[in-house]
Amino acid sequence: MLSFIQRTICSWFDAVVMPGVEEAGVQPASERFDLPHTFKPRLRFGGACVAVSQGLISIIAGSTLFGVCGATAWMALERIPSLILRVAALIPMVAVFLALLALLIGGISTMFRAIFPRVRF
Repeated sequence: MLSFIQRTICSWFDAVVMPGVEEAGVQPASERFDLPHTFKPRLRFGGACVAVSQGLISIIAGSTLFGVCGATAWMALERIPSLILRVAALIPMVAVFLALLALLIGGISTMFRAIFPRVRF
């Protein structure tokens, strides 16, 4: 039932925005914009829900990691009296944060691919 509603809405959208386009062999309005994307243009509703939830979890977890690392770095840098030592200590802190962020995003992506193996987005 949901796929019927989705097909109806998409066909109505294409018919209203660009009438007679499908007969001419031109892409429908939902696919004609030249935008880079990392998902399939004809994504199903379930795949879209999985992709949106993965994005939201990545944003929330990344923001939390940034807040924790930022507060920890602030407290650590506050205790160092010399400016040169602060800069020297800041470089490994940034490297550790970027490594943790890469592991977090990669872990979330791997987790979603393991939980939803049939959904390709």
